[in-house]
Amino acid sequence: MKQALVVVSFGTTHHDTLKRAIEATEQRLAAAFPDRDFFRAWTAHMVINKLKRRDGIHIPTPKELLKRLAEEGYEDILIQTTHVTPGIEFLRVQDAVRAYGDRFQRIRLGRPLIYFQGGRSRGRAMPDDYLPVLAAYDSFLPASSPDHAVVLFGHGTAHPANAIYAALQCRFQDTGRNVLVGTVDAYPTLEDVRRQLRARGVRRVTLAPFMVVAGEHVKNDMAGEDEDSWKSTLTADGYQVDVMLTGLGELPAFQDIFIQHARDAATHALW
Repeated sequence: MKQALVVVSFGTTHHDTLKRAIEATEQRLAAAFPDRDFFRAWTAHMVINKLKRRDGIHIPTPKELLKRLAEEGYEDILIQTTHVTPGIEFLRVQDAVRAYGDRFQRIRLGRPLIYFQGGRSRGRAMPDDYLPVLAAYDSFLPASSPDHAVVLFGHGTAHPANAIYAALQCRFQDTGRNVLVGTVDAYPTLEDVRRQLRARGVRRVTLAPFMVVAGEHVKNDMAGEDEDSWKSTLTADGYQVDVMLTGLGELPAFQDIFIQHARDAATHALW
C-alpha cells in the first residue's frame, strides 16, 4: 500500500524562516513516519501566489496535492497541519479531505497546535492541548514577574476559533504567570494588551511570537522599527521592550506537539 505523509502549513515568503520553522518541523515529522512518502502543501493562496510569481516556486494547496496523490495511486494518507488554531486556514484542509477523502482507502487528519481543551466526548476523555503548549513555552520564554510581562503575538482569525487566544491567556494566568496574548487581526488587540499592561503596573515587556513562522508579521508588525509596530508602540508607552524572533516551528518542544498530534491521528480518528 502506498502511504503518504502530508504536512500542511499556512506558508511564508521568507526563505530564512521557511528553512528554520516549516522545513525543520517537516523534517521532524518525516523522521517520525519513515514508512510514508513526505509531501508539502500550504493553505495561504496569497503566499503561494507571491512565491510562485517572485521565485518561480509552486507549493500546492491541500486540494491540489490530494488530487495528485490519488492520481499517483496513494491509498493511505496521513495529514498533519502546523496551524496554531482550527480557524479559516484549517477549514481549507478539512474541505480538501471532504472533497478527496473517498479517493483513498484511508485518510486521517491531525489537529492543529490547540484544538481540544480536555473534558469528555461520547464517554471518552479528550486531550487538553493547552497543557503541552504551556509546558513548551516554559522552556522558551523568560520568567515573568509582577513588573515584567510576556506578550505573545498571534495572528487572529475571523473564525470562532479565535477564542483560543483569550483562553490561552487565561490558562497562563491560572498558573500565576504574567503572560498576555494579543493578535494582529482580531481580539485581543494591541489596544487590549496596552490596557492590561497599564492595569498591571508593568515596567518591562518581552514580545514573543505565537506563530509557527516568524515571518512578515513578526519581523514588521511585532518587532519592526515603524512607529505603529508593537515594539515601537509599547516603547513609546514607556516600557522597556525586548523582542524574541523565534517562531514556534523552530522549537523542538513545539515540533514534538505536532508529532504527537500526527501519531494520535494515525492511530485513531479524533472527530
